[in-house]
Amino acid sequence: MCVNKSWVLNKYNGKKYFVKCGHCPACQQEKAIKRTNRIKAAQKDIGAPYDELFITLTYDNKFIPYISRFQVTAFLSGFQDSLNIYRDFTARKVSDFKGRIVRQIKKGCFTLDSFKPELTCSRESLLSPKIPLRGIQTKMSKDSFVQDINKIGVVYLPDIQNFIKRLRINLFRKYGYTEELIYFYVCELGAESLRPHFHLLVFVKPGWFNVTSQCVRESWPFGRFFPKSIQRAINAASYVSSYVNCSSTIPDFFHKIKQFRPFHHYSKNFGFGKSDYSLRSVYEMFKRNDFGITCESNKDGVLTRTVVPVPLYVVNKYFRKFKGFSRLTSDEIYSIAQCPCIIGKFRERIEAEDIELRRIYIALTNLQEQYLDYFKDDESILPFGYVYSRIWFAYNAYKLKLSHQNCLCDTDVLQLYDNLRECFYFQENGKDVGYIRNENIKRIVYGSINYFPFVSDPNLYPINVAKNSVLTEYYDKYDKYKRKLNLVYQQYNM
Repeated sequence: MCVNKSWVLNKYNGKKYFVKCGHCPACQQEKAIKRTNRIKAAQKDIGAPYDELFITLTYDNKFIPYISRFQVTAFLSGFQDSLNIYRDFTARKVSDFKGRIVRQIKKGCFTLDSFKPELTCSRESLLSPKIPLRGIQTKMSKDSFVQDINKIGVVYLPDIQNFIKRLRINLFRKYGYTEELIYFYVCELGAESLRPHFHLLVFVKPGWFNVTSQCVRESWPFGRFFPKSIQRAINAASYVSSYVNCSSTIPDFFHKIKQFRPFHHYSKNFGFGKSDYSLRSVYEMFKRNDFGITCESNKDGVLTRTVVPVPLYVVNKYFRKFKGFSRLTSDEIYSIAQCPCIIGKFRERIEAEDIELRRIYIALTNLQEQYLDYFKDDESILPFGYVYSRIWFAYNAYKLKLSHQNCLCDTDVLQLYDNLRECFYFQENGKDVGYIRNENIKRIVYGSINYFPFVSDPNLYPINVAKNSVLTEYYDKYDKYKRKLNLVYQQYNM
């Protein structure tokens, strides 16, 4: 659990929220755990046996997408409002007259994209970053690099999107592969060289490993393939998902500009269990007010089972919130979900423009149709509006319940209990003054009064500090495990 939380003002509703920093080891490990669980859910969907490929896509120097350092300086100094992404060479792979795959290369300074960066901080704060903004580096030996200081390598999303399209087309046209292509990929910048590259997991039918490997080589025209660039995945869920954690070591320039942040993506409906995360399962969870699922893990040879709430992305798929959801009452949300056409009556409350109201209407209509079509043969089903208006309150209440169940002692319960109207007292001249209205809390308060460490900052609550230590330990452990697994991949290169 993050211990660097801070209060952030929401400009849309004027409320302050206590949010996580998103960059510390504990936050990074929480994100990695969520991605790992989603990959494991996808593996469960596919079912065994299947071939799982771990692929690394890199750029040759002349194909690396980059931005000019001169333009970056001008942008941060306020002399221009846009940036351009360039590439010195472009390439594509085609078949020659003998049917062989060859690479066509064109030379020239190509402008790939021009955009206005979306900043999450002031420009002046990036002029003197903690981690310097280095140019494209090429590794010459174990400890030496050659750097082009005028070119700063960046992530370019269309490169990986076009690769997925070409891979899907090549598998179908050349080899007749008709199954759905299931994949998960992450993009990162090298911790030392800051060179953009991609890591992918691709799931195919058994026996298609060699064919898919050949198609991968034919579909990526921007770099060479080394012996370990394509290999069979070995326990790759946590391995690949932890790659996004490397973004914590790159300069703030890439964190603060939305278009340059390292990212991850996956195929459609990736990680939705065929039965565990179906709409029927979520509906039954809502009816019994229990959103828990049991996860098994092997820690040091011991099988442990833990109850965790169903992933947020599952509930969000079937009952996605709309803008201004938190500003409306349950009855108003019920009315809108039952009849989306009345959303215009709440224009001022949710502060939405015409185009946003249109999007909300279309989204709610699609969710309603999906719900009614799925349960069309069930006459006892609850109305969509009733479930939609109450499921988020029930889901968040269950998550809060789990967090209180995992408390270590009565002291932790009291620290998490924040209703001051029910539990309030102070001391004056060694005597208790005030009142405690909740009898269940009174026992804890008076039983803990002599040793209870009163801490006003939630970041310093012992239970939060303890959870942060556990997550940080896992973060360091997986970082070492990732480096060790690299050696395993080299040894079992298949």
